[in-house]
Amino acid sequence: MGSDDEARLDRPAAEQSAAAFAIVGIETAAHTVPVDVLVRAIGSLQQIVYLLAAEEERIPIGERFAMSERFRERYTLRCGVPKESSYSLPLSVGLVPSLITPTARPLDRALQLFLLAAQGAWDKVGGLVSDPKYPPRVLAELQAMLPRPGDRWGIRLEVGPYRADIDSKAYRSIRRYLAPEETQDAVMTVTGDLIRVDFDARRVVIRYAPTGREIPCLCEPAVLDTILQNWESPIQVTGRYVLDQRGHPRRLTAVTRIEPIDLSPMIFDAIEWGGRRLQFDPPLTLDPMMDDESGQLYRLEDKDLGIDVFAQTREQLADELAEQVVFLWDTYVQESPEKLTSAAKRLCGALQQRILESNLATSAEGR
Repeated sequence: MGSDDEARLDRPAAEQSAAAFAIVGIETAAHTVPVDVLVRAIGSLQQIVYLLAAEEERIPIGERFAMSERFRERYTLRCGVPKESSYSLPLSVGLVPSLITPTARPLDRALQLFLLAAQGAWDKVGGLVSDPKYPPRVLAELQAMLPRPGDRWGIRLEVGPYRADIDSKAYRSIRRYLAPEETQDAVMTVTGDLIRVDFDARRVVIRYAPTGREIPCLCEPAVLDTILQNWESPIQVTGRYVLDQRGHPRRLTAVTRIEPIDLSPMIFDAIEWGGRRLQFDPPLTLDPMMDDESGQLYRLEDKDLGIDVFAQTREQLADELAEQVVFLWDTYVQESPEKLTSAAKRLCGALQQRILESNLATSAEGR
């Protein structure tokens, strides 16, 4: 954080008590937001506030995060009437707004977390949450609330005169932090139906469609609290794996993420890849589907633009899409017309009608 942000940490909580949470971006142009987006974001923010308050009060944390009813009432978020400008909800903490001053600190610390997320400064989370058992749970909740690639919204938290905005780039950043590149060869994402959960053993069991086999998955404690929300949906489990002789997973350990399959539309106003930016007009809207053969891969397809990509996760799918669109642009639009076949010329024309390349000052990843 910069010096201004650090100076804010020393200000009395009473000066920082006015707070608001907003869903922002193109998705809110009609002054509405999808219910599932709002519920997911507010629910995760509430959990972050509970965790930060519990850590500050030195409450021990076990395999599961349990709260007393008195604690829950003291730190429950209360939402005011939304504002039209984005979809901004005034926030207060606890049952009685006039008692906000003693309990404003968790929202202030949540803002600090958001500022770190906006900068991708994950290594500084330990300075915000000193008890080593808390950061994994806080980061798990933050990851759950963030927009994914292809989402046209972001989140904003305001406390007093300060605010932090975060979008899908933070989701990519936190994924890389939780599963760094040097361990990617030992990590995979498996899709299957949730069969049972054993909280005592910190284990879930899923059915893996390609083999019909039940796969036990040993979870990190922070992941267990997300299980019950996903009970009825096919889920994706990400963790370290052990393969059988045919190359199929037979066991997963150190599971870091469990989330339901998400087939909601992915909408792109632009993609960025390799330091280049290609803009779509109108925006490119694609409906993800699961690969019928394996049941393990997301797929995006647009026959008119020559798009057909596969990936294990939605964020990987967005990367594959960005890379393929840049490849198609270079292969067909940048090629000399006389070298193109009739079919290639039709594809070139379709790409030119929808896409415009613009300058991008710095290299950025696809989105």
